[in-house]
Amino acid sequence: DGGIDPASAPGVHELVLFLERYAELSKPTGLPIRGLRQSPFVHRARFAQKDDARRKAEEVRAYLELGMGPIPDIDAVCDMLGITVYRAPLGGDLTQAPSGAFLNHPEVGFALLVNLDMTVGRRRFTVAHEIAHALFHSGEGRWVVSYGKSPREAFADEFAGEFLMPSEGVRRFMEEAGLPPRITDAVHAIHIQRYFRTSFPTTLVRLRQMNGITSAAYEQLRDEVQPVALARSLGYPIDPEEYAQDAELWRIRRFPRAFLRMLREAVVEGIMSPPTAASFAGLSIPDLVQILG
Repeated sequence: DGGIDPASAPGVHELVLFLERYAELSKPTGLPIRGLRQSPFVHRARFAQKDDARRKAEEVRAYLELGMGPIPDIDAVCDMLGITVYRAPLGGDLTQAPSGAFLNHPEVGFALLVNLDMTVGRRRFTVAHEIAHALFHSGEGRWVVSYGKSPREAFADEFAGEFLMPSEGVRRFMEEAGLPPRITDAVHAIHIQRYFRTSFPTTLVRLRQMNGITSAAYEQLRDEVQPVALARSLGYPIDPEEYAQDAELWRIRRFPRAFLRMLREAVVEGIMSPPTAASFAGLSIPDLVQILG
């Protein structure tokens, strides 16, 4: 909500330009865009409390038959819903830059923008946050820019937390893994975080919301634990971007898979030459060669 930080404007413009190219590419390839244009879920503005957000997260999980476990691939969830996801750098200072945005595009349908200048866990949370805007706030306008602390942003945060870490699923994992019902040990918190593939701060917040951590332990783990170092010491694989974010690593991966399939089809069928396709998508020839396999 609110205005867009000028430093973030190029990334927002990049989303709009990509969506126009996506719609344009669909026509000569004959490959349709499965874009969601209207939410299948009911939402009334007065039902926007924390419990409503959590209830709606449960409804979406049930609709997609996701069960109560972790979500391995958040982009696959968006594909199932018909929501396009695009990633671009928007700035690392989240007091100024948005974490993401939602746009209801006239041809592509619901589309999400995710800030690449954030940690891996925060990006996953942002996708879930923007799903909330798409499914429950799309009737309020074509754009939602995720910034600030409005009631709408608070609703999307509550939804994202429950969607990624459903209370029932977390409690089940804690019991089956032999963890105590209230966490005080950083190692136990790391096991929960890595299982649900969320950020460490999100994990602690969810445990606090569920009364699954003492107040003293919450503050201590939040302030004193180095979660990446601890996870590495416990044998968990570490994504290099957990240490430092690099948007250049996402040159191809910033695009949704359906667009990359279209681009490949355009080259294979001779609709576009490789140089034309690379220029069209803003990619290098080596990038395009990688897409062609």
